[in-house]
This record gives sequence, structure tokens and C-alpha cells, in this order.
Amino acid sequence: MQLRKGKLGVYFAWGAFSKRDGEPFVDAHGDTIPDDEFVAAALSLAKSAKLGHEHDGTVNGSVPLVMPLTEDIQAALDVTSPHAGLVVGFEPVGELAKSLEAGDPWELSIAGKCIATPIAKSAAGSGAEVAKRRTLTELVIDEI
Repeated sequence: MQLRKGKLGVYFAWGAFSKRDGEPFVDAHGDTIPDDEFVAAALSLAKSAKLGHEHDGTVNGSVPLVMPLTEDIQAALDVTSPHAGLVVGFEPVGELAKSLEAGDPWELSIAGKCIATPIAKSAAGSGAEVAKRRTLTELVIDEI
């Protein structure tokens, strides 16, 4: 997906997907984030507001704008998109800002953790249900 700079100097992009082109999204690690987990995940990212670099621990800007755009939220706002997930607005600094201005190719990734807690077995006895809480600690920008 493209990173696009708005008129006020903030870059906008999809930070993570639950659906892409209308299909459930599975990332390169086999992970998925269901729509119902995106609101809590977005809140945790908004609190950290860090723009990381290549998952190496450095911070190269901030992520002041975080908006979950799940199918439910899109319907409530009368928004139509073939994608669902997390939209972000970020402000890079230093060499990263210069690289983006030069048109160098980058992509976004998320960093965080998922805590799965077993809960009661389902009535059908098909196994334990699992409640998940995702915490996003930073938005990461990776060079392509």
C-alpha cells in the first residue's frame, strides 16, 4: 500500500489490515487481527504514538493519528472501502523524512503483542474459547 503525504505534512496509510481487497488478511507471519480487536489495538498504538524504524528500537517520528476503520465503523460512518483495519497518520523526522520526500520505497508494519487468555469451553464442547487482547506498541516503517 502507498504512503501518501497530506497537505498538512502528515503521511497517511493503512497501518494494518483485517481485510484487504475484500478478503480476510493474513500477514507474512501468518497472523490475523479480527475487526473486533482493532479498536483496543488502535487505542494502545495511540497511547505510544511511536514511529519505529526496521524493528530496531529507534524512533523516527510520531503517530499522532490512529483510526480503526473496521467494517462496522465504516458502515456507521457511511464509508466504503475494499479494505478494513487500521488507518494511521504519521510524522517522520530526520533521515527517514528525507528518504520519504525523495520517494524511496517504504512499507508499514506493526509491533506489539497479543495476550491470549483461555476462557470456558464452548457449549458444543469443541474446546476452550480464547479471549485475545492485542497491544500495539509502535508503528514501524521498513525499507522495501
